[in-house]
Amino acid sequence: MNTATYMPILKGRQGELWSLRELGSRQGVCPVIEVPRIKWNYKANGPAHTVEEHVTRFVREFDKALRCLSE
Repeated sequence: MNTATYMPILKGRQGELWSLRELGSRQGVCPVIEVPRIKWNYKANGPAHTVEEHVTRFVREFDKALRCLSE
């Protein structure tokens, strides 16, 4: 018997990661997460964060969501 797979495509924003945490661990759920763009600082006319800072923040929030999925 084949099991159905639900593959939501989520922007990696705070709300979507929160929803993923609330969903919890479910068989057949395999989310695809898109890393959001780096915010722009219009006063400095450049990125608000470095790529390293942006990825570090994203991975920290994504890790929280994954921990909730594995519980």
